[in-house]
Amino acid sequence: MARRSDVSRPAVWRWQRHYAEGGVDRLLREGSRKPGKPPTPTAIVAKVLALTCAEPPGEVTHWTGRAMAQAVDLSLRTVQRIWETYNLQPHRRRTFKRSKDPAFAEKVEDIVGLYMSPPHHAVVLSIAD
Repeated sequence: MARRSDVSRPAVWRWQRHYAEGGVDRLLREGSRKPGKPPTPTAIVAKVLALTCAEPPGEVTHWTGRAMAQAVDLSLRTVQRIWETYNLQPHRRRTFKRSKDPAFAEKVEDIVGLYMSPPHHAVVLSIAD
């Protein structure tokens, strides 16, 4: 039967079980649907998407799959599937990331101060694209 229908043997066995349990009605209602987990609810997907676009907690610079999975109580693979579906790659973000350098604020002040009011004897170079 599996060869003639061009399906796997487990599919035929499923059909036989459905027919034995509920006749043609059950066979037509259930079809050859494979057993599996239901899809992730849209509310949870929306929560993962919102958290991915938000700042991660603590001193980290971006969300990791494991941290996100723990935050929303999902498996790592489920978070990865959601990110793949929406083409999200938080580990490849090309925006500014927080520095872990304790003297970072002082260094930024020095650089911005030089940029805003350079000394009179400074040489300014312009790099063209």
